[in-house]
Amino acid sequence: FRGDPAILGKTLELDHRKYKIVGVTRPNFTAGWGTDVYLPDEIGSIPYAGVLVKLRPGVSWAATDAELTPLLERFAREQPDNFPRKFKVDVRPLTYETTQNMGGTLYLLFAAVAMLLAIGCGNVSILLLARGTARQHELALRAAVGARPARIVRQLVTEALVLSFTGAALGVMLAYKAVGIIVALLPQYSFPHEAAIGVNLPVLVFSVGIALLTGVLFGLWPALRLSHPDVGQVMQAGSRKIAGRLGGR
Repeated sequence: FRGDPAILGKTLELDHRKYKIVGVTRPNFTAGWGTDVYLPDEIGSIPYAGVLVKLRPGVSWAATDAELTPLLERFAREQPDNFPRKFKVDVRPLTYETTQNMGGTLYLLFAAVAMLLAIGCGNVSILLLARGTARQHELALRAAVGARPARIVRQLVTEALVLSFTGAALGVMLAYKAVGIIVALLPQYSFPHEAAIGVNLPVLVFSVGIALLTGVLFGLWPALRLSHPDVGQVMQAGSRKIAGRLGGR
C-alpha cells in the first residue's frame, strides 16, 4: 500500500476472503516465522497455538499477566478440554528463549572480560609505579616546596584518571564501530530477525563507570606508595644530575 498512513481499517483480500487491516508491524518484525501477513486464529481450533501480544508503552509484564489471567481462566471454564487443570499466565518477550539459552555463555564471557580487565589494570598500575619511581626527584621537589602527601596523591590519581578516561573513550568508539561488523558476520538465523543488536546505553554507562573506577583504584596504590618521598635522599642523589645535565635542569 506504498506506506499509506491511513491503511488501518481498509480491506485486504487473500485467497478470496476479505480481512480488515487492524495493525502494521515494524519492517523487521517476523515473530520467528518470516511471514508478511498475520491472520487471526480461532481459539480452540487447534490443540496448541502461540499467542503474540503487543504491549502499550509503559505496560509491565506483571500488569499484563494480571490482565490476561482472568481472561484465560474464563476460556478454561468454557473449554476445559483445551486447557490444563492448573496453569499460570507468564508473558515473556520474543527473545526470552534466546537470552535464556545464552545466559551461561554470557556469564562466562563476563567473567573472562573481568579477568582481562584485572590483568590490564594490574599492568597499568605497575607501569604507573615504575613511572613514578622515575619521577621521584620531581615528587621530592614538590614535597620540598610544600606539597602535602594528599596533594601528590591527587595529582597522580588525576593522571591515572586521564589514562582511564582516554581508554574508555577509545573503547566506546571501537564498540560502535565493531558492533556493525560483528552483526554482519553472525550466522544467518542465529538471532531472531526482530532482535535489535546494538550498543546498549545502560551497559555503556556501566562500562565507562567501571573504567573510571578502576582508574581511581589502580592509580591510588602507586600514588600512595609515592606520596611520601624521602626528600633528603632523593635530592642528594639527584643533585649531580641536575647540575650536570641539561635535561635535569
